Amino acid sequence: MISRPLQHGYRAIGLLPLLSLLVAAIAALLHHFTSLPHAYTWLQPIRTLRDVVAEPNFPAAIVVVFLVGRLRLRGAWKFTLEADQETLVRRLLLRAGAGAALIATDALVFEHHTLLDAIALMVAAGVVTGPRAGQRWRILREVVVAALVFLLICYAFTVFKALVLMNRTLWDARIVALEHGVFGVRPHRVMADLGARHPGLAAWCDWAYFHFFPHMALVNVFLVGLQAPRKRIEYLGALAICYIVGGPLYWVFPGLGPSYHDPEPFRFLLDIPHGSTAPIRAWLDGNTHAVLTGKAKVLHTWGYIACMPSLHVAHEVVMLWYARRSRLAFVAAAAFTGLTIVAVMVLGWHYPTDAVAGVLVGASAIGLSHRCRGSLLPRSVMPPPDPPLPPRPPLPALLSGLKRLGTLKLER
Repeated sequence: MISRPLQHGYRAIGLLPLLSLLVAAIAALLHHFTSLPHAYTWLQPIRTLRDVVAEPNFPAAIVVVFLVGRLRLRGAWKFTLEADQETLVRRLLLRAGAGAALIATDALVFEHHTLLDAIALMVAAGVVTGPRAGQRWRILREVVVAALVFLLICYAFTVFKALVLMNRTLWDARIVALEHGVFGVRPHRVMADLGARHPGLAAWCDWAYFHFFPHMALVNVFLVGLQAPRKRIEYLGALAICYIVGGPLYWVFPGLGPSYHDPEPFRFLLDIPHGSTAPIRAWLDGNTHAVLTGKAKVLHTWGYIACMPSLHVAHEVVMLWYARRSRLAFVAAAAFTGLTIVAVMVLGWHYPTDAVAGVLVGASAIGLSHRCRGSLLPRSVMPPPDPPLPPRPPLPALLSGLKRLGTLKLER
């Protein structure tokens, strides 16, 4: 009698809003009763998303990945347009006008976008159709709920991360001893030596490590192109669960990471041309030191030292899993994931043990999100179940289909 109303309320609110409210409430209590500064950078996650979109060639990447998702749907590009010439011209002019308006708006807002981005936006205006009228309000509600969940989880994660090193016994020496006992060497020094001897690899690692937010966004776009809204919500739920689980685990297993615990082998990080690792390391170190000494004025989103588990690896596992529905997307995601796993160790952010723990966190998040896939968001926000994907065509048939994209019948 009692469980049914509770279940009804749970489905009405959704698992992710409930979890985000719970962890945010716990974090708020910790924030209030500890020496952390009261000011917090609430809008930093939104600014980060804007910075991702503002990167050169990112709109082009969005369009390409969207088309990859569409290509996975057999017949998605076969269409018949029956119209007289006047109607056809009017439609083409409307599409061209929409593309021009999109390009002009983009040029005003994002100054670093390129000619390739402009071409991609014109292509998008020509081939992408908006949601049906009945779905627009649901999608708007989904965006609002997802944004609130994202902001709350980032806040809770930041509070936990800021408290990781406060009056704690660090695990770095234990991790190093464990890995030395298993491998007979100190793997973090082996990886540091690899980066020092191969500057090109170190530069690629630096690029990959700081592009995991764009990777997150592109996998989301891929699922949009795949016309799988429930699978996309399941994917975003798994990413959120990684943060929800990762913050407390940072606190349970406090650690600095190789480049802070044993900095000498990682001096080469200062020499990476145009690299982001060295300045970000200094920023994290300064934020953490300010908290530990009671001099911090602002609580910076994500901005503190922690290493166990590697949430970069956890998120990459999630992204790789949800990219598997297309051969092309999976191969691209696997290459990026492999480089990221190397990067977290070459750049000294994580020990191999952290990477293994990250794989376990990512797999657990996928399992939980899949199990609760029908109730991750409020009932009014969840889309209907996704239609089944058609079987993958053999590669020769796929190549043949690419040559026949679009069939156009014109009646005069």
